[in-house]
Amino acid sequence: MEGIWQLILVGAIAIAVFTQRIDRVVAAYLFCAVNLEAFRFAGEETRITYEAVLSALVCIRLCLNTAFSAKLRSAWRDSRWLMLGAGCFALAGLLSAVGSIDPMRSWKAVARLISYLPLIAGIQRTLEMRGAQWVTRVCLAGCVVPLICAGMQLLDPSLSIGDREWSPEIIAMDTTVAGLPRVNGTLNNANALAELLVIAVGWGAVSARAWKRRRYSLYLLEAAAIAALLLTFSRGVWLCTAVLAFLWVAANLPRRTVALALCAVLLAGVGVGVTTGIFEARFTDIGTPNNSLTWRFLVWAGIWEQPRTLERMLVGQGYDTMIVDNPVEEGFKAHNAYLAAYHDCGILGVVAQLLVLVIPLRILHKRLRQHWSRPDVRAVLSFGYFLLLVFLVLSITEEPLTVPAVAVYFWTILLTCDKAARELLQGSAPSLSGGLRVAG
Repeated sequence: MEGIWQLILVGAIAIAVFTQRIDRVVAAYLFCAVNLEAFRFAGEETRITYEAVLSALVCIRLCLNTAFSAKLRSAWRDSRWLMLGAGCFALAGLLSAVGSIDPMRSWKAVARLISYLPLIAGIQRTLEMRGAQWVTRVCLAGCVVPLICAGMQLLDPSLSIGDREWSPEIIAMDTTVAGLPRVNGTLNNANALAELLVIAVGWGAVSARAWKRRRYSLYLLEAAAIAALLLTFSRGVWLCTAVLAFLWVAANLPRRTVALALCAVLLAGVGVGVTTGIFEARFTDIGTPNNSLTWRFLVWAGIWEQPRTLERMLVGQGYDTMIVDNPVEEGFKAHNAYLAAYHDCGILGVVAQLLVLVIPLRILHKRLRQHWSRPDVRAVLSFGYFLLLVFLVLSITEEPLTVPAVAVYFWTILLTCDKAARELLQGSAPSLSGGLRVAG
């Protein structure tokens, strides 16, 4: 009976996806991407989630529309600077899946990689239809439910959202030091929640000046996001957040109001982290034999020392097979995007993993150089540029783009930064006090 109701629900979703306008479909998907990832479709044994079903329907709609819409075809061309890197990695995954040690798992994961291409085009088309500020609001609205669920987990640490098991304990971390649990919102992964908040809410902070009367609701969301970010106990994301904030403030220091506000928020977060014992709880285990960093080194060494034929060195064991072929502990990821790419897709995968970030980084670097003298344009482009730099470093200890919700928001915010800059250059962004223009 449950399966029948699931099919009815999917049918209703399909009708909505294929009858509504593209911008509404994409907005609904962005909102649902972070809230349905933890819910499995057709029982707990399948790896398919409701979010994956919705993603597939949206991609089919976008591909069909491309054949009949010149504007959507134009969106494919306009987003190629971001799509090229994603396409390279999809190709590497496709080559690795041919000889995968777990073909079904690899082909499912490759289908996800391929789905990012029409999704990127759909997001680009939505930005052209509704503008950067509208898409920003959709992304921030999508973060509300994960933050509410994180607050619920603060009250009940054992609360699991969705169909996956969740344990708030951290390897070798005594949570009683801080007296606070680890939260994951609706993502069932604390690091993924932290990465999502840095992407979406970080951009929200940059665009705060354009919110006018809605600014106070944004400040409330920012405060909740910082609290949740601290409660994820994600050391790598904490450090990368601090670096991202420092780089952006340093590049845009003439905008003193924004810079001081950002510094104040970060100092408040550090103060809370120190006074509550969160930082002490998370960093005191470094140097001990039983901690997550030591565990990572063991996994990385195991990947590097695995015997491989020439073919496996080139194309790997099969995309997304690391979790079933972990030399240290089966069922866990590598926590290093580059080594995971080497294991899954070989040398071609490592090159593709770098291209995913380096290609858009070069494009944004070129645009920053061209428009550095425009403080408003520099403010929005520099956020995307520094976000890419931070993710290049974060990928050493995490695999941020393997979580669909994080990857989709990553592409969305980068496209939004680019669109916001173009709006400013065209003079269509709202003029703010002091002559500063900030796109939302």
